[in-house]
Amino acid sequence: MREAFAQQDALKEPLLDALRDFVARARDPADIDDRGDMLADMAMYLLAQCREPRAFPLYEVLCRLPEERSDYWLGDMLLQDFPSFLASTCEGNPAPLQRLAEEQSLPLHARWAVLDGLLTLVAQGAWPRRDMIAWLLELWPRWQAPDATPDLTALASMACDLAAAELLPLARAAYAAGTSTGAMSI
Repeated sequence: MREAFAQQDALKEPLLDALRDFVARARDPADIDDRGDMLADMAMYLLAQCREPRAFPLYEVLCRLPEERSDYWLGDMLLQDFPSFLASTCEGNPAPLQRLAEEQSLPLHARWAVLDGLLTLVAQGAWPRRDMIAWLLELWPRWQAPDATPDLTALASMACDLAAAELLPLARAAYAAGTSTGAMSI
């Protein structure tokens, strides 16, 4: 790994090619080949470690996969590693992650990964905590609309992770109204 990281400029294009191939296969509903692709896994990790911004749009595509394809092609990686992949490749800019999180059609697990990516930016000091809280306060009413699909549990979780007392009344109201699901209780 150290050797690969030392030669990152020479390796970025082949790694991006491996990731592009993986994304193309993951998007193709006819492709149900064995998912086991260590090269693509390593490419995702190394490109994130190199903070390669050209990987971000490819990660975005993977976030938008239908949930059953995402489970097959990414498995636990979506919730465990994707937040850091997204945060590492967005150049410290929360705007693309915010736009992605606000997409009504984004699958629930992908939304959690994106929100965790935003939380990672806060933890790294790239995005002020108060700005994330303000964004969540603005977003919360839109996510409670009758036609909204996101699970408010993700927002309640962010309220806890950010220790944002100003979000807790909204989270409690969502649970009381039955508009939030999940194992959390606030």
